[in-house]
Amino acid sequence: MVRLAAPLLALLVAAACGDDTGSGGSGGGGNSSSGGSTANEGGQGAQTSDGGSSNDGGGGEGGAAPQPTIPFVYVGTEDGTIERYRLDREDGSLEALGSLDVGGNPSFLAAAPDHLHLYAVNEAGDEVIALSIDPASGQLTELNRKSSEGNGPAYVSVDRSGAWVLVANYGGGTVAVLPIQADGSIGDAVDVESPGENAHLVRTDPSNEFVYVPCLGSDHVARYAFDAATGELDELAPPADLPNGTGPRHLDFHPSLDVAYVIGELGDSMTTFATDDTGALTETGSVSTLPNGADADANYCADVHVHPNGKFLYGSNRGEDSIAIFSLDASGATTAMGHISTGGEWPRNFGIDPKGGILLVANQHSAGVVSFRVDESTGDLTELGTTATGSGPSWVGVVEQPR
Repeated sequence: MVRLAAPLLALLVAAACGDDTGSGGSGGGGNSSSGGSTANEGGQGAQTSDGGSSNDGGGGEGGAAPQPTIPFVYVGTEDGTIERYRLDREDGSLEALGSLDVGGNPSFLAAAPDHLHLYAVNEAGDEVIALSIDPASGQLTELNRKSSEGNGPAYVSVDRSGAWVLVANYGGGTVAVLPIQADGSIGDAVDVESPGENAHLVRTDPSNEFVYVPCLGSDHVARYAFDAATGELDELAPPADLPNGTGPRHLDFHPSLDVAYVIGELGDSMTTFATDDTGALTETGSVSTLPNGADADANYCADVHVHPNGKFLYGSNRGEDSIAIFSLDASGATTAMGHISTGGEWPRNFGIDPKGGILLVANQHSAGVVSFRVDESTGDLTELGTTATGSGPSWVGVVEQPR
């Protein structure tokens, strides 16, 4: 374990940051910059109405109506750019607003819960990049960069307090915790751990007390106790083991139940775990992500997301090029519902609009993002259209901003 001194500024950020009710992304202002280039940013604002949806309506009896938002969409591409769009929630179309060239391969991004900043891994440069977001236009400004403390960073997340960035290094088999400074920039890592071979994800649980790391090459999910005051990780043994050849890749949590879902890249599987207040993971079931008759040898699962309403679960199949759809019962158990083509090749990652009505898929090998309408009563997906992107789109997500 490597432990460094945690800057006091991170504690100030933790006290100041908080979730924006009704939103599931980040975003925000931020004026500070330390060498970031914005020459390729379009800079135009997106102030027009987003058309709304059935989920944009007023609050329940006795509650305040949710504030309208601007849904900005960001796409990380292997040509070194982070592209910026505005989502039309009525038809799923994406209006191009500009892009920022950060170089390398910004293959995964994460938004802070304070709605002020975005963080990206540079898979080609073994670093984490901090960016601010202008809330009116969605425009990005680079703040700084720090080492990811390992080779081939593949995943980045922000803890629930907004004080820490966590990064998983696939090639190096390490995870690191970096402090977020008062201006949104990041400091040097305060902790570096070796959870197993091919660490593919690192994120805190909903309580912000535990960190989970699926390790594809070790067929387990490593578990840590997380100190949100210092950023330190303490390993909890043993890890949660999966069958040999599963290749656990990504993990998502149910929004209201003590349940987590792990997608297996090599085993074409979706495994359900019960969680508890000790950080334990107890397997309760596993199902295939593939339709009957599909060629398992040619498929590699990638991403997994629970719908915001907690009724449905989605996973992406690369090779079979589909989204697997599962219904979730009151206990969080899965039932396979079917599959829909992603309308392109190699769906590396996908994202669900926090409002719940749109699902966006980044098809890495066909240079496009495909929009789907989500039927929030049945979980079904209906393709709406494709937006051409730069080469190798690998991450797509919605970051809401107040209107």
